[in-house]
Amino acid sequence: MLATVEDSQKEACAVLVMKTMLVDLSEKTGEKFDVLLLKFSKSRTYKNLFDYDTKYWCEGPDYLYTAYKLMN
Repeated sequence: MLATVEDSQKEACAVLVMKTMLVDLSEKTGEKFDVLLLKFSKSRTYKNLFDYDTKYWCEGPDYLYTAYKLMN
């Protein structure tokens, strides 16, 4: 039997993968985390991340970064 993942758990995963991706990107580019967060929050990838049907929330930071670069 598969366990049900609650929306609050999906949200926690989404926030963690987003934060990890943005920290990595900030370290790589030298751009401030806050600036990157603001840019990312306006993207289609951000919307997809919190649309739990897309399952972006269960992917890793590299996947999220790739999706962000390809779609935005």
